[in-house]
Amino acid sequence: MKFELGDSADKPFALAFPGQGYPNLVAVEALREQPTFAARFRQVCGLLGFDPLREAADDPSVLRRNAVSSLLTVLASSVTLDAIRGNLNLDNCIGVAGYSVGQWSALYAAGAIDAGQLLDIVHGRATIMDRHMASEPSGMLGIVGVREADLRAVCARARDEGLMLAVANINAPSNYSMSGTVVGLAFAEREVAAFRPKALVRLPVSGGWHSELLNDAVQPFRSLLEKVTFAEPAVRMIDNTTGSWMPAARAATIDRLAAHLSSPVLWKQGVETLAQSGAQIFLEVGLGDILSKFGVFISRKARYIPVLSLQGSAS
Repeated sequence: MKFELGDSADKPFALAFPGQGYPNLVAVEALREQPTFAARFRQVCGLLGFDPLREAADDPSVLRRNAVSSLLTVLASSVTLDAIRGNLNLDNCIGVAGYSVGQWSALYAAGAIDAGQLLDIVHGRATIMDRHMASEPSGMLGIVGVREADLRAVCARARDEGLMLAVANINAPSNYSMSGTVVGLAFAEREVAAFRPKALVRLPVSGGWHSELLNDAVQPFRSLLEKVTFAEPAVRMIDNTTGSWMPAARAATIDRLAAHLSSPVLWKQGVETLAQSGAQIFLEVGLGDILSKFGVFISRKARYIPVLSLQGSAS
């Protein structure tokens, strides 16, 4: 994989790792030629009990499954990182951040876990999420161009009617995700439409992530993490639940990572922390370019580079 920062090679940078969406099969397949892909993909197939790329070629809905989407997302990020790592001056790395399941790619990038642990934990995470998700069908909405206060008012009205609805992710200024039950999301669509949003779309995920719908998953996931051996990270990591730096203490880190399942992703705040700490370049390492698009609206002083998009292998 060819990757050069050129004139920006000596500038301080941050690594950003995307979360799950609807994985681009073409982009994942394009990574097969990378040296670390084969062994990791075999592990993915072993964890799932089938070849997700082969299954998805016949039935694209397979990619919407939580475990499949999560594993392919972190697989792509870790393989891409290893392909470009030799072209980066890691002394200039201000920190790493990951969106939702991308938090685990960030932990891998920081050296806190190895590739095998990454895939095992992400599979365990998805299994726990699916097992302990509230029984009522749920999902997420993406909203652009509406004030946060207005969205929270919509959530309050939904709760007055006995519906579960919450602001789940703060992506960028006036860019949010909401989680809720299917009935709650339908209520939100009607209410938010009155504000004439620039975008109001159902997101391609299988549940209402980062909300109280996953409260019952937090303790089982914490129990799983307490069995994990974490190495001391080589670079600082952003904590999605606060938008600031991950604490150094093991117990506090585990608490944050477990709480992350039912807590909003404060992506905007995390990018601001990195930019204020000196990051001038944000490298989006993985499938797509959505984090780079968020970044342009968070800090215009920085440059955002979606690595795989530059290779022509992701949209």
